[in-house]
Amino acid sequence: TLLFHARRTDLTVLGRTQHADCLPRNLTDEVLLHSGRPLLLVPKVLSVPLLDTVVVGWKDSAASARAMSTALPLLRLARRVVVTHVAEDNVPAPKALESVCEQLAWHGITAEMRHVGDGIIDADTLLRNMVAEEKAGLLVIGGFGHSRLRETVFGGVTRSMIHSAQFPLFIAH
Repeated sequence: TLLFHARRTDLTVLGRTQHADCLPRNLTDEVLLHSGRPLLLVPKVLSVPLLDTVVVGWKDSAASARAMSTALPLLRLARRVVVTHVAEDNVPAPKALESVCEQLAWHGITAEMRHVGDGIIDADTLLRNMVAEEKAGLLVIGGFGHSRLRETVFGGVTRSMIHSAQFPLFIAH
């Protein structure tokens, strides 16, 4: 029933699991993967205003592009937008990050760029730190950029953020 309705809305908003509620443990994953729509996960209490500062976690992937594109209405309302690239496996920051900021400017959004990490610290840790340092009210990321098997076996940023981030998360697959 939730998937039926999620496919017919612009955005599905879910609260973070607080206790055993008899819903499937993978409900969030299923909605994200099979609705074709973005998902906004919110904690019980917001510690900072949602759209004061928004961090966009950018990776040169289709999932990141979809997340940013579907988040445009929220990004337009944000007071401040910080587009962040996390270095992985000692890969240098992409020059495409400047293009991402230019694309946002075409939509009337002024964005700051940040490059973090050295390929050693996990991306999810660096993104959590960025959200805390910037006092961001929302993190926008693409979800499940790797195969489902790889995410299941090795874990990943998506699964980590879905299950344990204590701030609002806008995510698209």
